[in-house]
Amino acid sequence: MYIKKIKESIYYDGVTKLPNLEYFLEHLEGLMAKSRLQSKEFALAIIDIANFQNIVNILGINEANKTLVQITQILKKHTS
Repeated sequence: MYIKKIKESIYYDGVTKLPNLEYFLEHLEGLMAKSRLQSKEFALAIIDIANFQNIVNILGINEANKTLVQITQILKKHTS
């Protein structure tokens, strides 16, 4: 139970519960290694939310975090 909480605190944002940079980097290394071993390619898309700071400034950090979660849900729905 404690190990799970520690891993969550290392790999996920405490507020949005979304994976963080540490999670991304660790999983990217794994994908690259797997790709080399299996001679397969994979794609990586990086999405930048233009003027996201404006969302924070106008709506506040809580609503901005909710917006990030909603965007993530939409992306998961259309990429899974």
